[in-house]
Amino acid sequence: LCSDDESDIPFDSFQFTKIAPIKDAVINTNVDVIGVVKVVSETYSIHQPDGTKAKKYAISICDTSDHSIDITLWGVFCETEGTLLHDLHHGNTDKRLVVALKWVKVTSFNGKVWATAFEDVGSSIMVLSAQALYDIAQQPDHLPTVLEQVKKELYNDNKKLG
Repeated sequence: LCSDDESDIPFDSFQFTKIAPIKDAVINTNVDVIGVVKVVSETYSIHQPDGTKAKKYAISICDTSDHSIDITLWGVFCETEGTLLHDLHHGNTDKRLVVALKWVKVTSFNGKVWATAFEDVGSSIMVLSAQALYDIAQQPDHLPTVLEQVKKELYNDNKKLG
C-alpha cells in the first residue's frame, strides 16, 4: 500500500469489474475492483469454527454507477492496509480515497454478497487519492510518476496522523 513494494503492483495489470455485476457473480470467483471508499470499520477479532481467532476488517466502496460492495480484509491486511485506510479515511475528510483491489474473492454470507481479500492467496490493495486516479486516467504513460507522488502523499498524510 504505502511501502516500497507499491510499485510491484502494476496498475495496468488490473482487469476491473464493475461492482453491480459482482452481486450476480459466481461465488468463489476472483475479481479486480476499484471504487471510492465510503465506510471503514474498526479491526476486530472473531472466533472461527475451528476455535482459532482471526482479525477482520471491513470497508465499503462504490463505483461510478453508485453501486457499492462490502469488502472484508483478513489477516495482515488488518494490520497494514486496514490501519492506514482507517487513519486516512477518518483523519482526512477533505480527500476522497480510491482503493483498487486485485484478486478478491466473491463470497456470500447470510445471503449477502461480499468480496474478501486474503494476502496468502495473492490479493493486492492499492490506495489512491481521487486526484491521482484522475491523473492516471489522463496521462497513463506517467503512471510511475503519479504512483510515486501518491506514495509520498500517503506517507506524509500518515505521518501527520501518527
